[in-house]
Amino acid sequence: MTNHQPPENQPNPEPHQPHEAWQGGTPEYLESGGGRRPARGGRRRRPLLLAGLGVLGLGVAGGVAFGAWWYLADGGSAAEALPADSLGYVGLTLDPSGQQKLQALETLRKFPALAEELDLEGDASDVDLKERLVDLVLEDAPCTGLSHGEDVEPWLGDRLGVAAVDLGGDAPAAVVAVEVTDAEAADEGLAEIDACGDDSGEASFAWSVEGDWLLATEDAESLGRVQDLVAEGTLADDEDFQRWTSAAGGEGLVTLYAAPAAGPYLAGLVERDPALAEDLGLSVPGQDELPEQVEEALGDFAGAGAQLRFADGALELEGAGSIGESGYLRALSGDVSELVGSLPADTGLAYAMGVQEGWFDELLTYLADTSQGLVEADELADELVRLTGLTGSDLEAAVGGGVALAIGGGVDPAEMLGPDPTSFPLALKVDGEVDDVEKVVEALSDQLGPDAGLVGLAEGDAGVAVGLDGPWLDEVADGGELGRSERFRTVLPDADRAEGISYLDLDAVRAVVAEALEQLGGPDEATEVLDDLAPLAAFGAASWLEDDVLRLRVRLTTD
Repeated sequence: MTNHQPPENQPNPEPHQPHEAWQGGTPEYLESGGGRRPARGGRRRRPLLLAGLGVLGLGVAGGVAFGAWWYLADGGSAAEALPADSLGYVGLTLDPSGQQKLQALETLRKFPALAEELDLEGDASDVDLKERLVDLVLEDAPCTGLSHGEDVEPWLGDRLGVAAVDLGGDAPAAVVAVEVTDAEAADEGLAEIDACGDDSGEASFAWSVEGDWLLATEDAESLGRVQDLVAEGTLADDEDFQRWTSAAGGEGLVTLYAAPAAGPYLAGLVERDPALAEDLGLSVPGQDELPEQVEEALGDFAGAGAQLRFADGALELEGAGSIGESGYLRALSGDVSELVGSLPADTGLAYAMGVQEGWFDELLTYLADTSQGLVEADELADELVRLTGLTGSDLEAAVGGGVALAIGGGVDPAEMLGPDPTSFPLALKVDGEVDDVEKVVEALSDQLGPDAGLVGLAEGDAGVAVGLDGPWLDEVADGGELGRSERFRTVLPDADRAEGISYLDLDAVRAVVAEALEQLGGPDEATEVLDDLAPLAAFGAASWLEDDVLRLRVRLTTD
């Protein structure tokens, strides 16, 4: 990037005259020089294109954003234009090419609603992704007259990114970087976009164009400070950014990054405004302060990165992040590959978690911490003994190295409320010995009263299962070959090293979805939704620890 300071002994270039959209208001300009175009601003309008594309990148635009994710490629390059000390970042590229585009189109066309919304008919070479996305954003414009062809296409490049930057305010500033192909056209197009909206007279967002990049943020002063930071170093050259985005598997179609400074910064925000703890889901309801373990984790945070990509016919999110010294997270780890892999082949939903010795004490410590002093860990342990006669050692022996929840395919929710709820296929498979498990089941049965007869225990070739006392319980204990099925292996390629697994066979639950949709909206609406869901095969998520790094891979596959 060209340094923003003007060349020595040379005057700044004349600022551009205000676009007619600013009549009646005084725009603010930054000093410019060294090739920098001035910051522009006027009344606060909706920054439609920038905000709209940012929303798509963050995945908050529902089904259309889902389609766009499949359809983009090679995110992350906008990091070249943003400050090295950005707290967080989302980046993407708008123009896929070659085989990636062909594969994405082939997959997206399986979904009727997405194919229609994104207008994906015809030859792949004729599909203009940027035009489709921009048109979708402009459809929600509060004024008429804006168009891709006149206001956006002449200047919009292929890469964009959104970063959160600490400028010393009450909250980080959102900074948008967009690649441009024509600086003059970009300035004119942004002026038209800025002029679209009400005439409230509020402060405008500001932007400037330097080299191949347009930078935009809330006001001219903030923009100047961002430019100063960019001159000191860019995010693309930052070692932490390179480490964590590479740890997440290299470039994807969307790149996400949280800097090491994001943890302490978030803790500081909560300290200044305690109510944020609950708003952000970092504390229990009714508690404003951060639990001690959460506060320590934020302080020890060393960064995280994730990549969203199109891979082998699946939508895949791969992530990596630090866990610091968290004993709780370390305790909830352990190989669950065999535990899940030996479930029946027709399992519809499975969730498994491995554990290490001492996990119960870590759990009690966490629960006590989140209670904000209302209860101590030893008090919780004593209450367990008082109510059930069980100790933490009893529970650890029963669970062994892990536990898996398994629900059979073809679930009928009505069976849970029917005269025989045991026909509902639900069971817990544990890694402990049968005698240890039986001790826990008997102790807990006393708490169930007349419903105790609904719970059964089974021992089979694959281990011990506890659950509703029906045929499914025996199937889970006897085992099966879920781990060898093509659907399972495709959606969970990391199952052999996973310490946490989530699996959902979307075909197995489709009948449940169909019944629910018919009850909610009628058969026509159900048919339309099911047509769009039909191509989906399975959802899977696997996590595991490597030293101090928590790794995650989430996949959504299609038939």
